[in-house]
Amino acid sequence: MKIKCKNEDFIVNEILDINNIEKIKFIINDNKVYINNNNKTDYNNYFFIIIKNKKSYIEHFELINEISELFKIKEHQIYFCGIKDKYSNSTQIFSIKTNLEELNKNNYLVDFIKKREIVLPKLKLSFLCLSKENIGNENLIKNNFSIVVRDIIENQKECIQKNIEEIILYGLPNYFDEQRFGSFKKINGIPGKYFFQRNYEKFLVTFLEPYENEKKELKEIKHFILNNWREWNQILNKLEIFLEQIKKEYYKNKRNKNILKKILDEAKFLYRIISYIKSFNSSPSFFKCTKFISKNLIILLLNSYQSILFNSLLNNFLYFLNINYDLTIQKYEKLNKLTSLNFLTNLNANFFYFYKFKNNNYSYEFFNILKNLKLPLIGYDVNEKLKTHKIELEKLIDNYSFTDDNKYFLVDFISKSFNFIENNVNQLLKKEKLELSKMKVKSKLNMDIATKMRNIIVFPENLTYKFENDEIYKNKLKLILNFNLPKGSYATILIKRIF
Repeated sequence: MKIKCKNEDFIVNEILDINNIEKIKFIINDNKVYINNNNKTDYNNYFFIIIKNKKSYIEHFELINEISELFKIKEHQIYFCGIKDKYSNSTQIFSIKTNLEELNKNNYLVDFIKKREIVLPKLKLSFLCLSKENIGNENLIKNNFSIVVRDIIENQKECIQKNIEEIILYGLPNYFDEQRFGSFKKINGIPGKYFFQRNYEKFLVTFLEPYENEKKELKEIKHFILNNWREWNQILNKLEIFLEQIKKEYYKNKRNKNILKKILDEAKFLYRIISYIKSFNSSPSFFKCTKFISKNLIILLLNSYQSILFNSLLNNFLYFLNINYDLTIQKYEKLNKLTSLNFLTNLNANFFYFYKFKNNNYSYEFFNILKNLKLPLIGYDVNEKLKTHKIELEKLIDNYSFTDDNKYFLVDFISKSFNFIENNVNQLLKKEKLELSKMKVKSKLNMDIATKMRNIIVFPENLTYKFENDEIYKNKLKLILNFNLPKGSYATILIKRIF
């Protein structure tokens, strides 16, 4: 089984509700934007340029960087509803925050609005409108997927069909998949964890550790920094030599200038951080050093850590259902990025459980409770969110009419489930040395990372499939899937469940 063999094999389209946002009427004259201001609104206040983007083979933060450089704007002015897989052909909506004065000083943006479209090798940008309101995750309703799975042998067909029909009937676990965890490191752990612990030095150390696919030069310089941590003069000397070397290559045009510019920018970023740390002499404030890292990236790192804790909770809860409620589970361990990480093994989160129902004797009411049951992405207010959700499920029971025995069973199920979940949350917090009071990070980021509740089961909408002969792998089949998923759910989890 193979996916993403061709660019058009993995297509994602965001489905958003932007019809109700308040649009701004405008004209362009002499390369200036003039707003039809019947309401006497002060457009020196901020508004938003809403843009549709079709992208392929570009990572999210590389995309933000490219948009920033294209329009000569700051990265923090750019807002996306959701993050899309690098190896997909995706359509998504984003916005740029500006005001009339700033906009009319920016010829690149005005020219784009005038032309309404820009086509680049990895993306195509189309202007939609100016809006008084920003778009956000609340505008994203769901994602539509069109996926081709290749290299399937004939005798797999019956099993695949059976698995798809089970997904249509019973859904699948709502895990976060591996692409969510690009922030994980192989040596020092998870950056987001240390930010929540307020261990900012460890946060920086894990953040600076090189990624697997980084350029060789950056890997080497980052390893040097980590191996000589706290030897600030030695590190700065090494960085100065490295910067001069890259600058010479850049101006002599020996290699691709775009690649060299990215290496140069990253090296300058490293130099700024280490110089700032050194300026504190003997007692550096590592928290203050985090100001060099974008707030959006820090939030992504924190959310990434919350996601792996959620996966751990979901694994443990499915095992609880297996032991106590006759739910069959099967372990899926083919996780390229996660299986080799020891700290994930300790969290019981380096695999997935996929469930199957042993029989059809579950009542509609019991199955509906499961469909509505949620687990937390743990934040400072997790206890309050769990209490509220338990009350929501208990109210759901009150809407059913059934025998006293059935009602007792469901009330007992909710009670035992939440006892298990609350104990599991407390065990995780203890194991990870997390304190809920320290997870309140508003004073650090000017916003809080609150608990969000996420369904344990997700149902693909309008799932259709068909088999055809595979034109790439001869004498094999390909499976063509079309379906919708709620925002935040992963199509690759569905693929893993099918196969």
